[in-house]
Amino acid sequence: MKKTLVAIAAAAAVTGAMADVTISGNLNQAVTSDSLRGGTNEYTVQGMHSLSNDSFLTFSGTEDLGNGLTAKFKLEQALDLNNSVGNSTIFSANTTGNGNREAWAGVSSDIGTFSFGNQYAPSFLTAIGADPMGANNIKGAMGNLGISTVLGGNSIVYASPAFNGFTVSVMQNYGANESTHSGSNAGNAYGYSLSYANGPLNASYARHEQTISGGASTNLVDIGAGALVGNASGTSNHVVHTAADTADGDTRTEQTYSVSYDLGVVKVGYWGSRTEYTAGDKVQGQSGAISAPFGNLTLAYTFGTGSATPNGAATTDYTGYQYSAKYALSKKTYVYVEGGSIKDTTNSETRQTYGFGLNHSF
Repeated sequence: MKKTLVAIAAAAAVTGAMADVTISGNLNQAVTSDSLRGGTNEYTVQGMHSLSNDSFLTFSGTEDLGNGLTAKFKLEQALDLNNSVGNSTIFSANTTGNGNREAWAGVSSDIGTFSFGNQYAPSFLTAIGADPMGANNIKGAMGNLGISTVLGGNSIVYASPAFNGFTVSVMQNYGANESTHSGSNAGNAYGYSLSYANGPLNASYARHEQTISGGASTNLVDIGAGALVGNASGTSNHVVHTAADTADGDTRTEQTYSVSYDLGVVKVGYWGSRTEYTAGDKVQGQSGAISAPFGNLTLAYTFGTGSATPNGAATTDYTGYQYSAKYALSKKTYVYVEGGSIKDTTNSETRQTYGFGLNHSF
């Protein structure tokens, strides 16, 4: 259900016009199983959490400012339907720290869009651009291995209009750290993406560079943690194999790329990432994918490899896969079976997630 509401009275009084506000969102829940095998803390946890998508509530809107200008905004809040992390309300951040999702305001014209607030990084959008399963809550997204940048807070983003199929997106965000950190730029970041779309072909490259705030060690790879968006397991049992050698003021650089081609009968994709730290730590991964529609049923499968190398330490190798079967009951509702696995082949440890669920958008 989408509802168009009358604009806020204060805005109308100033502009003399009404802005349209749209309420939309998504509800997702699944019966799931998460397990870890091969480590010293083996376990299996059955429960309920989203797999193919997150649950969230969105307020968005536009206003015609005249002279070719349009004002836009988006406020989005994650919903924790099962209250699995002990929150007293469903309107709360999940354990990955990005539960509040996007919140921004901006202005667009024929030269592009400028927006300000909490926004998805171009590198993240590039990383999931060729993945038929998107940013899900399942293990095995090898092309996203080691990526830690999803949202950029206190950010300014410029997105260009398309020119012969090419678009450019640039982000600058500010850490707003207190003076206790050694560098005044600690937490600040910038990034960009260059994308090309022409019929069935889509391709993108992005780079993101951030000044690390604080001297605490940063995980290179944690096969027990959740995926890029959402709380994947509802358990704190994580197995961290490698950690980056970081210090306050160091730099983390992420590069991502993706390409996909729609052949009509099937769609194929390839994407990957590479993250490097000042001290020499690095992690990289890549995935291939194939997806195909069969009427109301859509099948997808991804597979890939990756590795993590801490500064001065041995490399840990990984393999992973994901699978998905979604059956559309309507344009807004589908049922699904999904799962995936990531294996630390160096230490013979495997983390798996699978389940079946229901997704409804409104």
